[in-house]
Amino acid sequence: DTGIGIAIGDQQRLFAPFVQAEQSDSRRFGGTGLGLSICNRLVELMEGSIRLVSEPGLGSCFEVRIPMEPVTAAQPADVVQTRLLKDLHIAGGLSDLTVGLCSPSRETYHGIEHLLQHYGAVVVR
Repeated sequence: DTGIGIAIGDQQRLFAPFVQAEQSDSRRFGGTGLGLSICNRLVELMEGSIRLVSEPGLGSCFEVRIPMEPVTAAQPADVVQTRLLKDLHIAGGLSDLTVGLCSPSRETYHGIEHLLQHYGAVVVR
């Protein structure tokens, strides 16, 4: 990030919802103060970590680490079957949910809309 940078004293609190380094920043640069909070929560859910290195006037660097299993060219059928069953279980939870969907690409929007509707979700723009 080549922005304004963030003072050390303000860095940790930026991961809380609706927080920006300074109140005047939201007027000058926009935003709601939710981006880093959402990123932090997603990274936590994936058992990862997020780190910020920043200096006022120089910008910021965000490092995200998420533990992943190595991918092999071929996987045993039972592993693929287990993942498929897990995905289907998750997809079953979409039944009767209303999902707001937005995409800059018409093709992507219609593809995701079709998939969500296939699993029982109601899609709204």
